[in-house]
Amino acid sequence: MENVPFKVVHFNNGMHGWTYSENEYKSAFPSLVDELHKIAPTASFIWATITPVKTESSPGPTNARIDARNSIALAFVAKAGIPVDDEHELMTHHTDQYEDNVHFNAVGAVIQGQRVAQLIRGLLSNVAGTL
Repeated sequence: MENVPFKVVHFNNGMHGWTYSENEYKSAFPSLVDELHKIAPTASFIWATITPVKTESSPGPTNARIDARNSIALAFVAKAGIPVDDEHELMTHHTDQYEDNVHFNAVGAVIQGQRVAQLIRGLLSNVAGTL
């Protein structure tokens, strides 16, 4: 992906890596954002919150751990001035759209995709207005 002139980067991290503690997640999260800035230094960024799971599995994904990771990421992105796409809140209204315990079905994907597209279009129009 290097040397591609991204205008907007919509990113998320959190549904994988359950073997890592929340302390490890917290310590590594700034590096993730730093690496994205290196790859796309002039891009605008949007952070997408981690969506809830339908059925929790220990030691894997639980909604308490998702809430903790969202809080960690939100504290960081707020300080960095990165806008937030609250996919977590959005999908709490669509709990009938799970495909399995953690993924959403095609209807759920459309709901998420429409939100993402709206936010990206908004940032792109802001970028175009400053050129």
